[in-house]
Amino acid sequence: MSVFLELSCLNRITIRYFLFFVFILLIHPNAIAEESPGYRVQLLIFQNAGDRPQREEAPYQALLTEALLNLDRNREGIEVSSSSGGLAGKLAPIYKKLNTSADYDVLFVGHWKLRQKKGDSKPAWVDLTTADGYRFLTGRFRLTAGHLLFANVDIVFHDPNVVSSSVRTLTPFLLNETRRIRLDEVHYFDHPKLGVILTVHRHPVTE
Repeated sequence: MSVFLELSCLNRITIRYFLFFVFILLIHPNAIAEESPGYRVQLLIFQNAGDRPQREEAPYQALLTEALLNLDRNREGIEVSSSSGGLAGKLAPIYKKLNTSADYDVLFVGHWKLRQKKGDSKPAWVDLTTADGYRFLTGRFRLTAGHLLFANVDIVFHDPNVVSSSVRTLTPFLLNETRRIRLDEVHYFDHPKLGVILTVHRHPVTE
């Protein structure tokens, strides 16, 4: 008799926990998914609209990187979502200033999300094309998390202002840099011809 009562009590407790679990899901369907930590990266790419600068990198390195990126492009990665409405937070005033300046051309504004884990994350990709379909920019962005957080930027860039059928053989510009970054801070990756500004924030990932 005592065993039967114990089993009956155990069943009632199990049912209560099950109903509580279902209740939580009904109130907040993403409650469990949101427990997965992650990052949200905001990105801004702009071009120096002034006189064309002298090259600082070796031309062959730019061509080699372009070839490697084209090969790596077919691998698994993240497409960066374009943010046509601009950027939020600390990047919003920077975007506004660049967008209204005659010295710079904003080429791309976007963001992506990824899960927080140690080691290299999936690369995020940006491809920009001219009106006639010629790709003038290929960008690969990757976060590496550990005790510290690092961002790697690889961009191969053909000046869209001089891209035409007669000059498409020009050696592209190259921006290649790996840097330690901090959460919630603005980071600027510099190049005489173009620049990259990004921020990384904690953000739950539900994918």
